[in-house]
Amino acid sequence: NYHSIKLHSFHVLKNTPMETEFHAGRLHIPTMAEHVAMAADFLENTPKHIAVQRISGDAPKEYIIAPEWCLNKSEIRRELEEEFRRRKSFQGSAL
Repeated sequence: NYHSIKLHSFHVLKNTPMETEFHAGRLHIPTMAEHVAMAADFLENTPKHIAVQRISGDAPKEYIIAPEWCLNKSEIRRELEEEFRRRKSFQGSAL
């Protein structure tokens, strides 16, 4: 059993193999809107009693290659809340 979850955004860090793939154009980096939609889909299927500790991951600014939006956690939260309002849904609503 689990009692909490953490969601992370896909991000590219400096000096990693993913940085090479990113600069070669071989990676799709989700937009904030795509991340929010995927997070909402996931959370609609997550029981309400499960605590959500994080809805996006990040790293220190000096290590982030992309996307820059992952550094703005408060905006991601606002966008997720707006997505739930738009859908008229909430955590666990699809169960």
